[in-house]
Amino acid sequence: MKHLRHELIYAKEEIKRIQSVPLVMGQFVEMVNREHAVVNATNDQFYVRVLSTLNREKLFTDCSVGLHKHSHSIVEILPPEADSSANSLTIVEKPNVRYTVLEKS
Repeated sequence: MKHLRHELIYAKEEIKRIQSVPLVMGQFVEMVNREHAVVNATNDQFYVRVLSTLNREKLFTDCSVGLHKHSHSIVEILPPEADSSANSLTIVEKPNVRYTVLEKS
């Protein structure tokens, strides 16, 4: 039991360490198998690992997920509010604006 407690503490610390890396926001597409999924992030699709501690029942198409910045593994399922705040930052259509360069005299 003492050895198992030590392993549990180590595993929880490892999860905190993984989640402390800056995350990239992505959109869940589908599960491929128990450990891997397909996600959209930065205009690309990735085949990624899903952290074993995540509740896979909460993963559904187009839900927002936090991805490890380097490996793109899914480390967090983001709340629905994350969708609206991220979508407000995206440009839906290109604005019809012209810019003029002013030369200094």
